[in-house]
Amino acid sequence: MSRLSEKVHDAVAAHIDGGVYDRHGAIQTVRAALEDDDRAILIDEALAIRVKNACVNSKKSAVAQAAVPAQIVMFPDLHGGYPIDGDGTRVKQTVALSRIELRRVIEIRRAQIKKDQAHLALLEQAETTVGPLWDIHPDMTFGEICELYATKLAAA
Repeated sequence: MSRLSEKVHDAVAAHIDGGVYDRHGAIQTVRAALEDDDRAILIDEALAIRVKNACVNSKKSAVAQAAVPAQIVMFPDLHGGYPIDGDGTRVKQTVALSRIELRRVIEIRRAQIKKDQAHLALLEQAETTVGPLWDIHPDMTFGEICELYATKLAAA
């Protein structure tokens, strides 16, 4: 773990109360502990996110131009650009995608959806498992209901 990551993790751990993270407090703690090289890393990371978002949403600028690509007319809900690699560092304009690249974008999207669906299934399974006990104790937190469930399961 990098020095910056350690600072962030320590600040997050220091700013949790009753299961609620105080993001603002953690940010202030990290900001106070930053060194110049940390600032440069954070600026680069923030800019990378903003640049990627600008690339993906680039059709807004295309619409503002006089010539509107047929892609925007035919498929107005498509993004102006898509990541064409797994980590999203290479974003290509939708109008410039080859067929192979479009298929890669579809594969990347399917993988993201598959991961999201798997996580949703875990959340639903957790709720289904402890739901009947939670119906009896609706004021308990998820952690408390899991502890109660485990206790009852061990006693059975």
